[in-house]
Amino acid sequence: MEVMQRQRAQRVQRTQRAERGQRGQAAITDALFFLVIITGLSSFLYFVANGYGNSVAAQLSRQFSMDYSTAALKTILYSSTPRNPNQNLYDPNAEIDHLLAFVKEDYADDAQIDLITQKVLYENVRDILAPIADSYDYVFYLAKSNVSSLDSPYLYVLMHFSKTTAVATGRTSKFTPGQPPHEDLICNVPLQATGEPPLKADMISRLINTVGDSAQSQGNLILMEQAPGEDPIQVSAFAELILWQATMLDPEVFNYVDWGCKPVDDLFSSLATGSTGAP
Repeated sequence: MEVMQRQRAQRVQRTQRAERGQRGQAAITDALFFLVIITGLSSFLYFVANGYGNSVAAQLSRQFSMDYSTAALKTILYSSTPRNPNQNLYDPNAEIDHLLAFVKEDYADDAQIDLITQKVLYENVRDILAPIADSYDYVFYLAKSNVSSLDSPYLYVLMHFSKTTAVATGRTSKFTPGQPPHEDLICNVPLQATGEPPLKADMISRLINTVGDSAQSQGNLILMEQAPGEDPIQVSAFAELILWQATMLDPEVFNYVDWGCKPVDDLFSSLATGSTGAP
């Protein structure tokens, strides 16, 4: 009897130990499963929050660029300028007019924007966009609408871009500012060989496709043209300002020769000698 009781007691103890072991394993499994869930949720929330923050920052940057582009274009089109380029806005004897009226009047003479008017337009655009010129590149242009793809629609093209030099260092490249770090160009200057402006309608579009996110603002214009002995006719045109964060430009898409670009200092240096005609 005693032997049977001891055996029964041992079986009960083994059963109890097995049950306690199973309960312990179940508790550990539950704890590990709970830990996996918490870790997964934490990682998910981190990536969601991080991605949301990045998307909000990108959206704010795009919105800032768009708002600034729109406001800057309005300011350019409605800014004032002395009718005598040798005077300034603070000269009490200066006759002041809208910049756009000044440009339209010049264009109506010979369907071209003379060099002195280009300089006035450049200085106004440069001053208005000066607050962001260190971190943004831009192109501002006046163009005629409904022009054949074989012709150049651009009447005036101003380009501001950052100059950088890429130096390869192992697997990465180091970018250093150029000298000077920024350059302003007047593009679509007629070629000496042909006398024709080289910039075609799709060339700026191809450039914008390579610079990433950009902010574009456009305003419609009405210009006047008059052939000798004929009545003036209205010509539909538009002004456009495009901003993008400073970046290296693809040399396959943009180069001085194909775009007919000249640095503003070189182009306007002839004004010191008294030449005011179109380039």
